[in-house]
Amino acid sequence: MEVEVYLVRFKLESTEQDGEEWSIQSELQNSMPEYLASPSNSEKDEDIEETVYPASISIDALMKAGQLVKPRKKNHVTLTLEKFNIKDQEWVTVKNPLDLVVETDSFSSGGFRNAFLGKALLKTIHANRSKCIVLPRHLAKMFGTKPPEEFGQCFTFNHAYYTLYQGQPATVEEFVEGTFRKYINNNGKVCKQPETGSTADMKTIFEKAECPVHFSYVQSSEKLMLLDLQGAKYHLYDPEIATTELHSENDEVYFCCGNLSTISIGEFKENHNCNKFCEIMALKRETLLFNST
Repeated sequence: MEVEVYLVRFKLESTEQDGEEWSIQSELQNSMPEYLASPSNSEKDEDIEETVYPASISIDALMKAGQLVKPRKKNHVTLTLEKFNIKDQEWVTVKNPLDLVVETDSFSSGGFRNAFLGKALLKTIHANRSKCIVLPRHLAKMFGTKPPEEFGQCFTFNHAYYTLYQGQPATVEEFVEGTFRKYINNNGKVCKQPETGSTADMKTIFEKAECPVHFSYVQSSEKLMLLDLQGAKYHLYDPEIATTELHSENDEVYFCCGNLSTISIGEFKENHNCNKFCEIMALKRETLLFNST
């Protein structure tokens, strides 16, 4: 199965999901550095000239500058967005359609949605993956209401909406800026912290990442587990859901191809060691014993 990811820029005036207002606006006008946007208040000695050094550019880049650079082809599209109401188990159409300028060629593709670039993303997906964009955010919000103050900052997932792009199921979601990190793999393995450049805050984030996985398993009465946690610090995206029962009553695979079911659940249960954050959340190792998989 191929998954295509497109870079888009858009402006969404206002929509509401779960009682929250979400808006995305262009940041181009705000991207000018302050020292260029307004004159400095400090007085400079006019007799002293500042030394300005040109940027270091490779010879290869200089040669390429002499070649014809064709602009990327873009399409202007208007999309109808839908959000999933978990309580009522139905898709609800967002009131205002979304106007997008989409690059014709995708900048990344693969079996999973793992390429990110730009202020917002439009991704073609498998039809059955659509609900997976909603449940992780719901679980994260539930988790965020539980921790006491000493737990500190919690993880979040941004809004994501379902739509059709060129006749294919797709999602539109906010882009997460920052350095990408993977904390928990799709197969249930806990990722190791980077050997270099790891700070105390980063160590804390890696330790905390195991906690919502443990929580999701307990909160769902051992029926599912939130996995494939990745993103920039506490802002996550592109997770997967593993379920103890792979197929529904009508023989449909829960959450489609990313669901590794008992393989990934068993892997996490075997290797997870509850830390101080699990203790703060009153999550115990006994809840991960192999009594249901």
